[in-house]
Amino acid sequence: MSNKWQYTILFAVIAFLAALLFLRQGPENRFKPPPLPHPDHNTITRVRLAGAGGAIELRRTKDQWEITPGNFRADQDKVDGMLRALSNLELTALVSESGRYKRYLLDSQNRIRVEAFAGKRPLISLDIGKTAPTGRHTFVRPGTDKRIFHARGLLRSRFTPDPDSWRDTSILAFDPKSITCLRIRLKKRVLEIRPAAPGAGGDGKTGESCWLTAGGQKIAASKVKKLLDLLSETKCSRFSNDFPAPQTELEIELDLGTASPQSLSVASAPGSGAPYPARSSFQKTPFTLAASRAKLLIKTAESLFDGSGRTKWPG
Repeated sequence: MSNKWQYTILFAVIAFLAALLFLRQGPENRFKPPPLPHPDHNTITRVRLAGAGGAIELRRTKDQWEITPGNFRADQDKVDGMLRALSNLELTALVSESGRYKRYLLDSQNRIRVEAFAGKRPLISLDIGKTAPTGRHTFVRPGTDKRIFHARGLLRSRFTPDPDSWRDTSILAFDPKSITCLRIRLKKRVLEIRPAAPGAGGDGKTGESCWLTAGGQKIAASKVKKLLDLLSETKCSRFSNDFPAPQTELEIELDLGTASPQSLSVASAPGSGAPYPARSSFQKTPFTLAASRAKLLIKTAESLFDGSGRTKWPG
């Protein structure tokens, strides 16, 4: 066989094998999404979220996450959800290579850019667009890749750059067992109570533990617990920039042993059904409370008064 035929056969075999490899790849493999890093959420120390309206950063401190600018305390549950979403991010399909980003809300005016770091080291970066018609995916553009993919899950709401949406809306944070003194001022009435020592005091009828006023009167622990539970569960309605100066309806102060005391002030509502202005030691800025919640706090605090146990309010 001549060399010419040998080369012809060799080229034909190579062409056949190349075509076979191409066909075996198929569209689903040729357009397979690129692999994404899956950083351990415990290693992420900083997340930057940027949109057309501005940018915020969430930063891990020693015992909590904070929002900058402002250094406000972040809602730990929301941060945990975001970190899990980053760690488990999965691209499922290529959507477009056209570069037409606006229809997917991935253009510069609509995208949310997410960047996560461990210290100064970048871990993952992507742009988040709108929810896909499937209702179970989100359009995203990972890193510097110009292509658009489906990512599993509804991601846009998890990465909003609105700072208020990330703030911890608790009004106070305390361990009830650490309270050494509870002071309540309800308009002109003042009450100071302390938990009775173990084995002392108590309700002679029910055997229930109690709190004692300065004059030795007993208040059932269940009534105090109801107020403390409300304080722990109550959330801000919204944050504001100032605390008005109308008459204060309710003031509460908790002494917490070696920890810093916690305090809450609730002012009169500006109108019927309007939110009540408030401020607390836990929050850096004033806030408002829903009228129904503020009224419940005032009513529950009022139930502890029986005309006795009045004491001078500190300061």
